[in-house]
Amino acid sequence: MKTLLSTFCAMLFIVTIQAQTANKSEENIDNWPERVYNLTIDYETVNYTGKEVKAMTINGGIPGPNLEFTEGEFAIINVTNNMDEETSVHWHGLILPNFFDGVPYLTTPPIRPGETFQYKFALKQSGTYWYHSHTGLQEQRGVYGSIQINPKETELEYDKDLVLVLSDWMDENPKSQLKNLKRGNEWYLIKKKSSTKLG
Repeated sequence: MKTLLSTFCAMLFIVTIQAQTANKSEENIDNWPERVYNLTIDYETVNYTGKEVKAMTINGGIPGPNLEFTEGEFAIINVTNNMDEETSVHWHGLILPNFFDGVPYLTTPPIRPGETFQYKFALKQSGTYWYHSHTGLQEQRGVYGSIQINPKETELEYDKDLVLVLSDWMDENPKSQLKNLKRGNEWYLIKKKSSTKLG
């Protein structure tokens, strides 16, 4: 049984390496129109509640910019990490090569401090999606944004599209917040005076 498990793990490792290597050279072989975006992830001080908090932004904002494409385009997205820690970007809901999926140490290398990683993939779908960090709790600190892929052809008439991104924000460090939530107590309900244990 131990030998079988070792063999399976070795095969899985080889398949993963082959998949990453095979997809590393994703190029625009069909000569689709290219659309390029440059994203920079960095620290910024934000104040949403009257208290200054160190956050993470994409191109200086939370959320990051809306990335607008048209179905049938080839996306080239350069992501630069200006922070002093690793980061990543996962393209949530998009059909793309496994190597560019953006989950660090699983499908895609992490983006190390000072480095730029180039994501390249053909857009074979339309709709509204989002992108976000898959590193630690960076998403909760601001590393996310929207993706708008317009269909090649539309039968609807409208003046303009509006993409609205909703999210939660807490001044508290996300690690502390997660720790409190995992305890299973009613800490946040007690703070809001809405706990069932108060009475």
